[in-house]
Amino acid sequence: MKKYIHKLGLAKYMPNTIRRFFIVFAFLLFNMLGFAQLTVTTGHTPDEYIDKLIGGGITYSNVTYTGHPRAIGMFSTGANPTNLGLSSGFMMATGYVNHPTKPIGSPSSNLLDVQLSPNYTDADLTAIVGGGVNNAASIEFDFIPVSDTIRFRYVFASEEYPEYVCSQFNDVFAFFLSGPNPLGGNYNKRNIARIPGTNLPVAINTVNPGVSGVHGKPANCTSLAYSSYYVDNTYGVDIIFDGFTVVLTAWAVVVPCEEYHIKLAIADVTDRRLDSGVFFEENSFYCPNYTVPIEYLGSALIGDYTVEASCPDKDVTICFSLDEPAPYNTTVNYSLSGTAQEGIDYPFFPNPIVIPQGETAFCYTFAPFADSLVEDTETIVIISNIDASCKEDTTIISILDHQPLPLEVIISNDVVLCSSDSSAEISTAIVKGIPPYSYSWDNGLSTQPSHIVQPTQTTTYTVTATDACFRDTTNSVTVFVDSAKVFVEPDTSLCYGQPVQINAITAQTNILWSNGDTTSSIVVTPPSTTTYTATVISEHGCIDSASTNVVVHPNPVISISATSGDTICADKPTTLTASSNIPNTSFEWNTGDITASITVSPDTTTTYTVTGTTNLGCSNSTDITITVSPIPVVNINVSDSIICDGDTVTLTASSDITGSSFVWSTGESTAVINVTPSITTTYKVVVTSPEGCVDSLTTTIIVNPNPI
Repeated sequence: MKKYIHKLGLAKYMPNTIRRFFIVFAFLLFNMLGFAQLTVTTGHTPDEYIDKLIGGGITYSNVTYTGHPRAIGMFSTGANPTNLGLSSGFMMATGYVNHPTKPIGSPSSNLLDVQLSPNYTDADLTAIVGGGVNNAASIEFDFIPVSDTIRFRYVFASEEYPEYVCSQFNDVFAFFLSGPNPLGGNYNKRNIARIPGTNLPVAINTVNPGVSGVHGKPANCTSLAYSSYYVDNTYGVDIIFDGFTVVLTAWAVVVPCEEYHIKLAIADVTDRRLDSGVFFEENSFYCPNYTVPIEYLGSALIGDYTVEASCPDKDVTICFSLDEPAPYNTTVNYSLSGTAQEGIDYPFFPNPIVIPQGETAFCYTFAPFADSLVEDTETIVIISNIDASCKEDTTIISILDHQPLPLEVIISNDVVLCSSDSSAEISTAIVKGIPPYSYSWDNGLSTQPSHIVQPTQTTTYTVTATDACFRDTTNSVTVFVDSAKVFVEPDTSLCYGQPVQINAITAQTNILWSNGDTTSSIVVTPPSTTTYTATVISEHGCIDSASTNVVVHPNPVISISATSGDTICADKPTTLTASSNIPNTSFEWNTGDITASITVSPDTTTTYTVTGTTNLGCSNSTDITITVSPIPVVNINVSDSIICDGDTVTLTASSDITGSSFVWSTGESTAVINVTPSITTTYKVVVTSPEGCVDSLTTTIIVNPNPI
């Protein structure tokens, strides 16, 4: 309550009696309500804290904690939630998380203000704020995700709210992620604690009530535009912190099954007063998982099987599932194996299988076929995964045989003869019958089960097979008589990257080129000298081929060097020189120059392109971007330009370019210097930007002699 009086600016207007009543009232109210439901326990191992955080799709290792043992703990709200928005997890703070008289789960009228001993610092957080940090706590670990996105939920809270919004006491926290970036390169301690839809880190000076505190200035704030993410807890009874964020989600895209490292850290900035904390939701650190459950629709009747088509309740449903709605149409990669055959024992599976955007599964219901075979139980083995996950799921569907035993005659596959002097063997076999068998063929063939035939035209041979029980069945085979011819154009040559049309001359319509094309004329752009073969297939499978060579001359490899590198200061020239790996290459620049070297002085960042052409007419281009860095503008702020002998003056240099360095004529290399000239003196400062661009400025201090 003392904090409330201070925050509301009422202390100086309240008589002592009223102030005492106000404090006693708040004390009684606090004791009537009791501590809120949120409790925090300490003394757990680092692995236990991270195990509290980790959800599905993540494996972790190498957990380390740095900080005071009482600056980290597990929290829970029990059955009654608080306005924190999280019910359980673990937390870290810049003070005690289990203060004996001012617990985290107590009214915000309490003040959590602990100076930890020993005082831990953190180099990564120091690098963010550019100054000293205190009471630091951090926990870090390695992890491997099974899919392409990680996320976890958290709340940042602070006693600095709201009075110190827009002040230098901007307590800092960050979630540093390191590992492969799917878009290229690596994450190098990338802070993923960011305001949704922005690159701004979550902090007191970015997420706040939208106005500066009584101890702050709006100019000190990074932003006052995100008050929608701020929870004012000034009069809260469940959480001790005066303000905190709504529940936010930290997330990042990752490469499935690659190892990453993350560090979760928090610290006080500048001083060691007014604690801050960050709460992590239990099991919220996860990545989406992929599973393939199955349901046998007739399991109540026949158990966990599907049955061939002569049996009722034969259907089976298989679902390719995600544990959250798909952010885009998600293709399931799968392969089928097992003793059952696709298209014979069961219908062809959909191809492709796609989980629609916004849905959590694609489900497919089917029934096996009846195949008239006496068989053991057959299986379909489905191995599947999605591109966004490195996890494979293996599913086995069992097919129970349930068929009568009709007679069946197996006959040779249809045969194609591609020349008039060829012959073919046709044969039969009986299954599910009782021997001996008899055979009756048409076309004048004898009663043998097999024959060698040599027809002059396409002919169908039909056989009727009869077993000893006079059950019969009929089957047939066709012997096709056919031929095919193809011719292609002579060899040709071209430059790398150029297309050329090749024509196949044939009467056939089924054409297959060695590159996969199926038209009579193809346009190709081979990367190197390549032989292209056209293969034609007649209606019944007769094949002929012809080839042609496309000779590919290389394009030159062009490179550009710059005498001053690719970054220069404004109005400075640089010479660009083009070179080629092929002798006698000519050059032409986008400036119109046709020499190998040109000198340029761009005013702004400019891209220069050069095209090199060989004697064979093959060309290639490359470019270089010359980044033009601005000249820094220096300013000197003088505490007093006219002084008396013996007085000290503070000279403060500044630049419009962040990160600039300063060198004074005194030899000092800091932005701020103190001088005590005995005579009128001119001081010069030279400023150098991070890119090496230089400017200077002078100022004169007039020294008046002291009276005698």
